[in-house]
Amino acid sequence: GHAVGDALLLAVAQRLRSELADVATVARLGEDQFVLLVQGPQAGERAAARRFVERLLQLFQRPFAVEDAELHVHISAGVALFPLDGSDGAALLRAADTAAHRAKAEPGPSYAFFEASMNQAAQERMLAEQSLAKALEAGGLVDTLKGPGPFTVFAPTDEAFAKVPEDKLNALLKDKKAL
Repeated sequence: GHAVGDALLLAVAQRLRSELADVATVARLGEDQFVLLVQGPQAGERAAARRFVERLLQLFQRPFAVEDAELHVHISAGVALFPLDGSDGAALLRAADTAAHRAKAEPGPSYAFFEASMNQAAQERMLAEQSLAKALEAGGLVDTLKGPGPFTVFAPTDEAFAKVPEDKLNALLKDKKAL
């Protein structure tokens, strides 16, 4: 329930603060997201960031004791480096969030460093989704199969193919989540 979730978030925050206070500022960004700001002479170096995030992942190998239960938490971390990945806080948060989404695609606890190509892939996916949504609204996609499964298959009409640029459609279909 909500009480257990709140207690777990508090336990996570306490562990982060107690274990990392000497090297990072810890803040809860929202729901189950935390931001860790690491400062220091080596903070912007990839090797130092890798050591830090691996230490972070180790902190979550131990279960959390919450209301007579042992809860295991798996985390996905996105890493953004200043000034390489952003020149201000907002840009760094966007980069870290983008990298975190990549990490979440991996099984179990994981992390990913931000790469500029991640922005391009996300933008291409968004454009393809928007093009498909417009084609659906315009009647360019016809619902051809409704089954008991969790998905519906749409067949594009000839008109829809003209409305959805091929490169955008291919980018969407290439994404494993779209299949």
